[in-house]
Amino acid sequence: MNLLAKTYLYVLFLAVCVFLLWTLHTLTFAENANQTFEVWLFMPSWRGEAMGTSVRYPMSLPLLLAGWATVGCGICFLAWRLPARIRRSASTQRELRALRREVLKLRRLPLRQREEDEQLAREAQLALGRGTVLADLDGAPGTGEAPR
Repeated sequence: MNLLAKTYLYVLFLAVCVFLLWTLHTLTFAENANQTFEVWLFMPSWRGEAMGTSVRYPMSLPLLLAGWATVGCGICFLAWRLPARIRRSASTQRELRALRREVLKLRRLPLRQREEDEQLAREAQLALGRGTVLADLDGAPGTGEAPR
């Protein structure tokens, strides 16, 4: 692992630790930790004269902070896995390119083999020479031997 990846992981680990410490501090030492407050959400409605209505939900501060801490830890976990996913994606792409090159090479193989076969046939014809049938039978200096 190179220095940049190690630095990235160490900084991310430090940020997660600071985030968790801040959340624990806020939950345990907050003056209004047991107090509930209302969260207002604007819900649009398409029927009626008003464009929307406000909906109020009573929430407690520890519950809200626990939700945000869960979301923050999930994002940090995804960021921690990011270098491994990038490395795996790059290696997969390299393997895919190598396989594509091999497939292209194998696609051209029958054409190249046919050319080599034709060349070998031409060389074989040159090696045999052009003798006549009578010269081969008489034992004349040709490529064949005299019959026995």
